[in-house]
Amino acid sequence: MALFFVTGPVGVGKRAFADNAVKIMDRLGRKVLVSSIADARGMYTRELNVPLGSRVRETLLDAMRVGLMDTLAVSTVLSASKSKPDDIVITMPLAVMNQHGAVSDQVSVGQMERLVSLIIEVTGQSVAHFTCLIDDPRIIIDGLKEGDEGRAYARSVTQLLEWTSMEVLLTQMLAERFSAGWCVLPAPYSRASLAKIIYDVSQKREPHITYVAHPISELLAMKSGSGYEKYTSDERAELVRFAEACENDIKNFKRRLQASTIVISPIELAKMNTDVEGDSLFGMVLEKAKAGGLGAISDNQKIEGIIRSALASTIFEALREHTIYRDLYWFVRKVSRVVAFFPAKVNSPGADSEVQEALALGRRVLLVKDSRKIPAAREQEDKDSAKADSPFYIEKALDKSDIFSSSDRFISKETPEGQSSRYQEVESAYDDIKKQKQ
Repeated sequence: MALFFVTGPVGVGKRAFADNAVKIMDRLGRKVLVSSIADARGMYTRELNVPLGSRVRETLLDAMRVGLMDTLAVSTVLSASKSKPDDIVITMPLAVMNQHGAVSDQVSVGQMERLVSLIIEVTGQSVAHFTCLIDDPRIIIDGLKEGDEGRAYARSVTQLLEWTSMEVLLTQMLAERFSAGWCVLPAPYSRASLAKIIYDVSQKREPHITYVAHPISELLAMKSGSGYEKYTSDERAELVRFAEACENDIKNFKRRLQASTIVISPIELAKMNTDVEGDSLFGMVLEKAKAGGLGAISDNQKIEGIIRSALASTIFEALREHTIYRDLYWFVRKVSRVVAFFPAKVNSPGADSEVQEALALGRRVLLVKDSRKIPAAREQEDKDSAKADSPFYIEKALDKSDIFSSSDRFISKETPEGQSSRYQEVESAYDDIKKQKQ
């Protein structure tokens, strides 16, 4: 039996992520149970009917700091272990940030170390792996319940970004303390990834993780027309069709890779919602501004518009900086390899940076080039602006055996004819579960 920890902010979907792995592994004949430390902590306070923010609740949090509540919570892990499962998945946030952006002092590295040590002691098992689950903070905010519990937590994008960073850092520190593997996974694209990690550990091997670098911003610009204003309407329409076809190629490539590796890829920044309406920081700033004596409706509307615009810009910049750091340091640095996939000869500054970082770290980098034809107008512009050699200049840094002239050739190399893919059983079980839901 092995222990697997799933960490991440409240509301990121840790329990659903773990439950999905349980269903997949059950189909593969392996019994996996889930124990939620956060659920157990909450259960004891709810049973005592303790209102949020009360003095009694604070006393219970003090007790949690010295280990009483965690001892009670760990009893749920012990109960799970008595049924002799093959593995146990423990889900819990490592930090708790309230709606004011303050981190609860009940959380410390020492406290978390004692908690994990206690779980190891009561189960008699070692920790195999830590997985920190992250997501777009707007999705987390939207997913938090509107009741007392939901309102108690951070509800601002910038707060959630800080909370996520703390979760990743604490996860890394615990993994190093207990000599366990660890990784950071994006929640929306990782529903079978935990099952793959458990599957690998059961086979006594390291999880195989691939970061897929690919064009994003240039394709989005083609679809929006940004930077292509001088093109005719027909040329812009052709660019939109081209960009959508490339995006579909990228999606299919990542889908085909799932059977042979755990796929991580960048989340599209431009799709992240920067609307400030649901952001607690917007409401707080707006309330304070209106309390400053601007009584006229027109003045209030003006100040609201200024605040809305400034905060949206701040959120976007915070997301942009966070995304760059996340992709380069949380993802690229923890993967087995980087695969740079270009469905066509389209520039990608982000993919370039990720490839350069991987090469500097000594990671294996593979280049996969499909030959979708670029619209004539764009192709001519590239020639005129001396962009013709980009983005494939990285070929000079790679072995010829790591360069593939088509995605079909690369996939064929991944799984030679007559051989099963590394995660074929896991993916098949996952597909069966999805079909049942439909």
